[in-house]
Amino acid sequence: MPQPFAQQQKIISHPEFLDPSFPICVDVFYHIVRKTNGTGGFDPNSLDIVTTTLNQAFNPHNFFINESGFDFIDNTGHYEYINNIP
Repeated sequence: MPQPFAQQQKIISHPEFLDPSFPICVDVFYHIVRKTNGTGGFDPNSLDIVTTTLNQAFNPHNFFINESGFDFIDNTGHYEYINNIP
């Protein structure tokens, strides 16, 4: 039986990772949720702006975001759930 995500996390203890000057690079793959008919959702043409904004916030801390792509999840149930979160 798979463990919950929180239990799968590992503590990083390698000395390089504990050095604040060591750069950390993370590949981010965006999942855009739309209605089942393909309408709605986030405009993928704006993902560069999102990635740039994240990098502006995190680069000063030696943390770098790399956009590795995106896909669409066409599911009205998920779309409505996400758009109704307070």
